Amino acid sequence: MDDNPFLRTSFDQQFIAGLTYSFTYNGMVDVFKKHQFYTNFNLDVAGNTLSLLSGSKNEDEPSTFLGSEFAQYAKADVDLRYHFNFGKEQKIATRFFAGLGLPYGNSDVMPYTKQYFSGGPYSVRAFKTRSLGPGTYVPEVDEFNSYFDQTGNIRLEANVEYRFPIYSFFKGALFADAGNVWNTKENEALPGGEFTGDFINQLGIGAGAGLRVDIQSFVIRFDLAAALKRPTDGKKFNFDYANPVLNFAIGYPF
Repeated sequence: MDDNPFLRTSFDQQFIAGLTYSFTYNGMVDVFKKHQFYTNFNLDVAGNTLSLLSGSKNEDEPSTFLGSEFAQYAKADVDLRYHFNFGKEQKIATRFFAGLGLPYGNSDVMPYTKQYFSGGPYSVRAFKTRSLGPGTYVPEVDEFNSYFDQTGNIRLEANVEYRFPIYSFFKGALFADAGNVWNTKENEALPGGEFTGDFINQLGIGAGAGLRVDIQSFVIRFDLAAALKRPTDGKKFNFDYANPVLNFAIGYPF
């Protein structure tokens, strides 16, 4: 954290107090429906009330409440899913996720627990958890600490998956994922992490196959995926089949 003041600030002790609003529409409860839709929208706004009650009188220092700093930010994200059921136990499942968080007022950086990350069994499965981004940033080789830096306040992801039966409670899947995270402001400690108009070429893309054990809706999932394009590859695809990532998870990814 000594090398990255943005990361250090995001770990400062502070109050996070505000309001959250969530709207969910779930049209997937009818398992026999051919076209199924799911929508989840979240809005998280923090710090406005504490700003009115703050005791700071110095404009050069963060405001405080009961002697402690407080976070001030607005964050919104949407999760859209569509399932197309055809044949016997066969479906095409798709998902799109977009999220944006903006610190303001009393905060220069989003609290670490409120930042986005990408990669892992419920995200872009060809990349390990928290190993994507931000942007084209590539951390130094450090398997224990590098993931702390790989967060952002913007997240975009898209997934598509073909699911089919194999035998009894064994199910299979073929899938492709794309996504990344970015920052709205340039961070000198994370070169290449700022969101730009070239964001499409900075997506991490992967594909793979999965085996699921589905026993009365309790699902144990194994997904093996390989990177087709890393954020640093630009427009070129670099099929990295020699370094696949095995994901183990409970439940379907979307």
